[in-house]
Amino acid sequence: MTKVIDIDLGYKEIIGDLEQLDGKSVEAGVFANAGTEKDGKTKVADVAYWNEYGVDITVTPRMRGYLHTIGIHLSPNKTMIHIPARPFMHQAADANMDKWGDTAERLVTLILNGMSAEQALELLGTQAKGDIQAIFTRGDFAPNSPATIARKKSSRPLIDTGRLRNSVDFRIKRG
Repeated sequence: MTKVIDIDLGYKEIIGDLEQLDGKSVEAGVFANAGTEKDGKTKVADVAYWNEYGVDITVTPRMRGYLHTIGIHLSPNKTMIHIPARPFMHQAADANMDKWGDTAERLVTLILNGMSAEQALELLGTQAKGDIQAIFTRGDFAPNSPATIARKKSSRPLIDTGRLRNSVDFRIKRG
């Protein structure tokens, strides 16, 4: 009779460690719970979306009056204002996707050496958040309008109060 010897070599433990990742992922960006602009009404997540994809805004009489008070005088026949896309999320992903993949691979090794999946995903999320925030100062974006430059005292798009940049976050998605 042949004796069968089951030599595991830690396989079951490795599988158990990797199963911690099952169904989990990291998302980074500006989420619905990011709060509002200083007006208390405009959601920061909406501002992020408008900047990422661009938007056409209908000029209302109230808006026209407000713009006039801050020194932006629209012609009477101006009915739309176009805000060009300033894709900070896409630029960050394009610039960092390979780096994020490399980090994820290194984190799997760390998980196999005892780090929890939660800790590894936190590290990946922190890296993605920082990379997205960095794009605000080094990304290539459509320029601000002369009126916006005069109001902000800066020609750098996406940089004004810092609220949008500071609203970038990450979360670990389960399931």
